[in-house]
Amino acid sequence: MALLKKFGALIGFVLGLVGFILVSVTDAIKVDLGMLGEGSVAAKHILFGADNSKVVAVELIGWVLGLIALLLLLVLVIGQLAKVEAINKLGGILGLGVGCALILAGVLAFFVVPAYMGTYGLSGNGYGIGAGWVIGGVLMVCGGALAVLPKFVK
Repeated sequence: MALLKKFGALIGFVLGLVGFILVSVTDAIKVDLGMLGEGSVAAKHILFGADNSKVVAVELIGWVLGLIALLLLLVLVIGQLAKVEAINKLGGILGLGVGCALILAGVLAFFVVPAYMGTYGLSGNGYGIGAGWVIGGVLMVCGGALAVLPKFVK
């Protein structure tokens, strides 16, 4: 347990960072085009509205939330490793807030298909979440949980 208390935030940061990168660079949605095969929707189209497409606001909020949480978690980890007194005093509440934000960002990654279909007014079958977003969402949730867990371990 002492190891978890000492390195939990660091491991949570690494898992969250890997999950964030997966969500940022992999295909968000797989589309079954019937006899034409399969297509995909890249993350840049979902997050930033590339090539004159609409931005999916829910996913952009989750992405920004994940980015802010990772930056604050990095500050927390550096403060703990460097034994900065001011950060260690705020570490409990900061870690709790950052961990919850990272968990929320990971959960929002799973809502990409309904959010995309609602934004574009699509209906029907044939849309599925990309594997990178599934793995990335799980890793961000696990990273957020590991960032929060040391605050509850005595």
